Amino acid sequence: MNTIGVYTPGDTLPPGESLRRLRRYIPRVVVESLLHDQERLRGERREITVLFADAVNFTHLSASLDAESVFELINDLLGRLVACVHRYDGVVDKFTGDGLMAVFGAPVAHENDVELAVRAALDMQKATAEFATIAQTKLGAPLQVRIGIHSGPAIAGILGTQEQAAYTVIGETVNLAARLESLAQPGHVWTSEYVYQRVQALFDFQSIGTVPIKGIDTPLAVYDVLGDRAKPLSIRGLAGTQPIFLGHGVQLTQLQTLLQAFRRDQHGRLVVIRGEAGIGKTRLVSEWLGGVSHNHFTVLHGRGLPYAQGVDYGVFRSLLQAALRADPPRDRPGSDKGRTPWDVISPPLRPHLRRIAGLKMTEDERKALQHLDPEQIKQLTTLALREWLLQEAQKRALILILDDFHWADDLSRDTLSTLIPIIHQAPVLFCVMTRPQPETSFDVKILPTGEELVAPLSLTLEVPPLSLEDSRALLGHLVNLDNLPEALINTILTRAEGNPFYIEEFVRMLIEKDLVKPSKGQWAVASTGILQTIHIPTSLRGLMMARVDRLPEELRRLLRDAAVIGLQFSAPLLEEIERRQYGGTPNLIPSLERLVDMGLLVARPEAGEQVYAFRHILTQDSLYHSLLRSQRPELHRTVAEAIEHCYAEDISSHIEVLALHYDRAGVREKALHYAVLAGDRARERFANREALEYYSRALQLTQHFGEQIATEQHINLCLGDVNQYIGNYEEAIACYRAALDEQEQTSPKIQAKIMLNLGQVWNKHGNLEESEVWLRQGLVQLGNDKAANPNLYAQLYAE
Repeated sequence: MNTIGVYTPGDTLPPGESLRRLRRYIPRVVVESLLHDQERLRGERREITVLFADAVNFTHLSASLDAESVFELINDLLGRLVACVHRYDGVVDKFTGDGLMAVFGAPVAHENDVELAVRAALDMQKATAEFATIAQTKLGAPLQVRIGIHSGPAIAGILGTQEQAAYTVIGETVNLAARLESLAQPGHVWTSEYVYQRVQALFDFQSIGTVPIKGIDTPLAVYDVLGDRAKPLSIRGLAGTQPIFLGHGVQLTQLQTLLQAFRRDQHGRLVVIRGEAGIGKTRLVSEWLGGVSHNHFTVLHGRGLPYAQGVDYGVFRSLLQAALRADPPRDRPGSDKGRTPWDVISPPLRPHLRRIAGLKMTEDERKALQHLDPEQIKQLTTLALREWLLQEAQKRALILILDDFHWADDLSRDTLSTLIPIIHQAPVLFCVMTRPQPETSFDVKILPTGEELVAPLSLTLEVPPLSLEDSRALLGHLVNLDNLPEALINTILTRAEGNPFYIEEFVRMLIEKDLVKPSKGQWAVASTGILQTIHIPTSLRGLMMARVDRLPEELRRLLRDAAVIGLQFSAPLLEEIERRQYGGTPNLIPSLERLVDMGLLVARPEAGEQVYAFRHILTQDSLYHSLLRSQRPELHRTVAEAIEHCYAEDISSHIEVLALHYDRAGVREKALHYAVLAGDRARERFANREALEYYSRALQLTQHFGEQIATEQHINLCLGDVNQYIGNYEEAIACYRAALDEQEQTSPKIQAKIMLNLGQVWNKHGNLEESEVWLRQGLVQLGNDKAANPNLYAQLYAE
């Protein structure tokens, strides 16, 4: 019986027992994260998926039972449900009587937390059905569970007092998931539209329609999860648009040349395709094999899955299941019951493939495997796979596509390494698609000894980002660019950094916010007025945080602090920030170089200083937005003070970043000081738009102080000048007039200067009479001081 352990107050637990029990409730990776990363316990903003499950009518069904029997039953049921949550790296947040709340995405994110939650929910329904069969004799009727799932932002961290506290998540996302569960039909899994949109390619859904939700003004679109799709679709791409192939023509030509040689000489091949998540590896292979004739080749697809890393032979399980779908077991009169595609291999080896394919084995097969030790099972499984591949390759040349191999389990990696040399014996083409991250390196972990054997028949391709031109073409394929502000286009392309998936997700976000509408096979802009800013899509935030969450606490904290500085930072500055926060004299170079090796940072030596930058803008953005708003001001203040300390002799080169950090820190006096300096410098180099931004912010900051007449007048005067330069004459006139409002404490020279400016701007504005009035007032104002200010007097007189 799968039950939850019981602890009685006053019990003395043996050493390590409390940690062992904790791991029964929380997956290992999460336990380690909470034990060794105290920073995240303080609280952070997360994108999470919340699941609520509740046993329907359990109290009524168990009313006739004694308390001990009820306890045993609910303990058994909850134990089964918890196992489903842990299977997909979720965390049980709390138990709710005869149900539970589970969280996916905190404290550790996965790039597919929505999918993991739905899979856990479907497994819960299966586990409940099995439990109901056992418990029906006691309950008198079948028990069912209803489940609700929603995704969105939340605050995660320790909540409570010193005497009693717990790691939990709070926010509207949690409330909405709970309400979906309360509305769901018994035995069903109901989700929000957000969840549906994220995983509709993987699961079958039925629309429930719109449902009124307490506390929400607009009725919510709700969907019922029916189960896995028989043929999952690609999760990439946008509905209503046709895929387009861009930018990787060189790699496609290399693959086509290799395929022609493979067909001609019947020697096997090894192809390794490396690229970042979303860069276009799958699209490249799809284009490559799109025209392949099944008369010449058998193509089978296997893949690594993030939630299957603990499943032995997970990649080969998916490969065998693909073979089953292509050639399902026969169960017809005159045929052997349950025959499989690998029944061509030696009978003693067949059970090993049935086992890793997840098929039921006979009692004799199970007994035969029980007498083997793990090493024997491993050797025989590899032998069985080898014999099957050789047999398949005799019928037709065999192409094996192994996608997402960075998620492969160790046995899959070891087995592939052993199988690769068969390319010298049979026409088998292994195409392995993986990411370039060192911690999932293909070269290191798969070809430790076999590299010499396969080098002449192998090809490694790096899939680069799209060029700016191709990125713009992809965006134009998805959205009609005619009405899209150029600034927004540039923002999307800059943040996407040539990654097609990122571009699609930015467009998807615009669609979900109803900022673009379908029109003639494209998405067209519905309104331009609200497209001036764009935030990182939540789907990409989870993708970025998935890697960061698995870093040691020291490296994760370092990246977080660096993200507050900005996209680029120097090692001495970051060391000063760490010293101010945590003490000591840190040497961060080894840690920073480690992050470079991991592909999270890049080194950019400048002027003899060790400078680093985030490899992806979105990583920096995601880390920064994971901070609670209450945490940010103090961090920005620390950064600003560290900049002043490190660059005291060259402070003028850093006034813009100091203005930003002191502003975000809420240190208004210093923020005002640096904003004015930054505006002055931008005005001197004719960066007029930038100057307007700094002066406008400075003017807002003056409202928090008392007597700031001189500063405010300077700002208004400068704003007037900049607006005049760029032709905003009415704004310039308003600024000059505002500057004159403080004339009580202003010298005649300054007043005359402002009047000269007003005369000039009215002249440019086409009102000569008003211009003359102000110029004459300027001459009068200068009065007896004209000899002391001959240049100003000459300007006034000339105008």
